[in-house]
Amino acid sequence: MDNGLQIRQGTVYRELATGKRLLLIHHNPMNLQSMAIPGTDETFDCAHPALISIDDIIAIRKSGAFEELGDVPQDVLLQILDAVISTASGLDENTIKLLEAVRQG
Repeated sequence: MDNGLQIRQGTVYRELATGKRLLLIHHNPMNLQSMAIPGTDETFDCAHPALISIDDIIAIRKSGAFEELGDVPQDVLLQILDAVISTASGLDENTIKLLEAVRQG
């Protein structure tokens, strides 16, 4: 029996007022930092991820302004990670390494 902590990846939230979506990737949990990828109903903007803190995530969850839509399927998460790694500008080498580690599971 595994009682270890499992960090969910690829959870999608929808802002109720605008309908815009936000995908969370917890790439750096030791520093309490995650990545938020903005999106619409059609796609996610993998070229413009934002780094957010655990406090930001807590605020999103507590605000009541967002609806949790669940996690993207694993194959979709892998495609998104690949796209972020290859297209996002301004990501430092450490962040890219952390995303690659998430990709490898």
